[in-house]
Parts: sequence; C-alpha cells; structure tokens
Amino acid sequence: MARLPSVFISHGSPMHALEPGAAGEVWAALSRRFPRPRAVLIASAHWETNIPMLTGGEKPETVHDFYNFPQPLYRLATRLPGLQKLPSARRRS
Repeated sequence: MARLPSVFISHGSPMHALEPGAAGEVWAALSRRFPRPRAVLIASAHWETNIPMLTGGEKPETVHDFYNFPQPLYRLATRLPGLQKLPSARRRS
C-alpha cells in the first residue's frame, strides 16, 4: 500500500464544526486530493504525558475539552471506527 503524505491540519476554533468557512473549504479540497486513508494518527497538545504516548480503541469517544461554546457544538460526536492495533504497529516502525 502506498503511503500518504504527512499533513499538519490545525483544528483552529471548535466552531469550525458548526461554521466551517474558508477552513472547511480547504479541508474539503484535501479530501478530494488524497485517497481515503486506512487510519489517521493525531498528535494532540491537549494530552499531557512525560513521554510521547499512543492510544487507540475500537470505538474512540469524542472529547469536548473546551467550554462556553454554543450547546449544539457539545452534541456533535465523531462516530468513526477505531483501529486498536495501530498504536502497537507504530511503536515498531
């Protein structure tokens, strides 16, 4: 399987989920440019550990780690299948 390029995508404001604007147009263009990946590896500054860590699960939950936004934003949830074996596979490479 061919590898896809690494892409940095800053999420910006949580409000992009409700009002995508210009950022949403760029993200949609990326989705048309590249084939659908088997998995997505996300690095987050919102998870603090002493050493880099990987986590995974069969049904990852949406974490709303922000406050004082409109209620419809808190009702959004990502319902994507997880890939539990990916973290252990990444450790070996």
